[in-house]
Amino acid sequence: MALWLAMLLLAASVALFVAAPLTEVFTARKRIGATADVARLEHERGLALAAIRELEFDHAMGKITDADFQTMRSRLEGRALTAMSALAHVGNPSAERTAPAE
Repeated sequence: MALWLAMLLLAASVALFVAAPLTEVFTARKRIGATADVARLEHERGLALAAIRELEFDHAMGKITDADFQTMRSRLEGRALTAMSALAHVGNPSAERTAPAE
């Protein structure tokens, strides 16, 4: 009986030793996915902010009416704020649950 138990423990130890590198692969993939999400969100935020600057310049030059400027600016601000909010939650997934309701 003791021999079977020793063999079983030895087999389980070998299996865990062989499977250990596989867990690193899965965690590395998760880190790469999170990095790609951060890059995508930063790009989205940058595009929205650049578009706001361009819109302000066009408005100052008189190419865009006040009503169109306000409409377009609020839409672009919404995109930028959405990206910024998502960036804040990428590193802290529990932040969505603890964030106050708006």
